[in-house]
Amino acid sequence: MRRLGNIISLYGQSCVIIKSEHDLKKKANFLLNLNILNKNMKIIGKINSIFGSENQIYFLAKIYKNELIIIKKKYFENYNEYKIYIEN
Repeated sequence: MRRLGNIISLYGQSCVIIKSEHDLKKKANFLLNLNILNKNMKIIGKINSIFGSENQIYFLAKIYKNELIIIKKKYFENYNEYKIYIEN
């Protein structure tokens, strides 16, 4: 399990934008359609799109319905502390 980044924004009804914390220039294309996890190692969604510049990469992730309510609640409390991880 590796950290992908933090949620920086909610997008639409079931998506979030994640800001990458690491330099993923070479690996970004391989992360498309990869499952994302919360800190409890529970699968919460899937990466749908990758965008941004080479220096700062962002991910658009579709969140599964059962996790969306929890994420929205935590986002409005303090979204910087909601970390997203990927499987190895």
